[in-house]
Amino acid sequence: MRANCRADTVNNFNLSDKLVGAGHKMIADTISITEGTCDGSGFKWERDLVLKGVVNAGTLQDYVASWDASAGEIALTMNNTTNKAYEIIFFTEITANQPVWENEVTLTGDGINESRDVKLEKQNLVVTGDQEGAVAGIVFLDDNNDGVADPGEGIAGIDVVVTDSVGTVVTVTTDTDGNWSTPVLAGDVTVYVDENDPDMPADLVRTVGKNPITLDIPADDVGTTLDGYVNNNNNNNNNNPANIPAINGSGLLALLLMIITLGAVAARRKVS
Repeated sequence: MRANCRADTVNNFNLSDKLVGAGHKMIADTISITEGTCDGSGFKWERDLVLKGVVNAGTLQDYVASWDASAGEIALTMNNTTNKAYEIIFFTEITANQPVWENEVTLTGDGINESRDVKLEKQNLVVTGDQEGAVAGIVFLDDNNDGVADPGEGIAGIDVVVTDSVGTVVTVTTDTDGNWSTPVLAGDVTVYVDENDPDMPADLVRTVGKNPITLDIPADDVGTTLDGYVNNNNNNNNNNPANIPAINGSGLLALLLMIITLGAVAARRKVS
């Protein structure tokens, strides 16, 4: 920002430079105020009154500089100044949905009280907060128990509860293919599949995924989850692919006795 860099001269003045708009904050250790001259070729530096948030103690005889970074305001009072120009530089911290800020500059002195034009050379933005990413997933009936969401395995109508990094809760519902997605603030996001949902088939066991699960979602990126289930009966059958009937303890004993008996008969026949 440049002020008092015009054809007229205000030798003794008070300058207030204030950010306008909510969600803006100056970064205190970036504030610099420079004195120089201004001609047709531009601003020419002569001395630093404030450099990166520190007042130049060796030049305090003719000015007072102060600022409130949280309020977004800088004040400069110059005494006995002649034909000088002043450059104020600072970085701002703003929210991502308010990428543009404005300045309100008031100049008083030598009988004037007016708003001054501001020349904005460059915006240096440190963007914080309200950065968005997304999270998505699929809930599916893993019929073949392979941990992969195959075509036709999606479960529709299941509620998925998503809690973002600031505690905002959103409930989304899976589509006909079991897919779901939602935008979220960047940061830690917790995803919970409602396994008690009325549309969830009964007697299921999980084959893949964790419930709930917390993901670190970067800005402008997508985190994904995979939630697979199989019917408990199918799961037992997959562990016994030949579908051999289960043998209890007494059945196993009878089977062993039969094997031993048959072995004894075979031995006798071999002897005879």
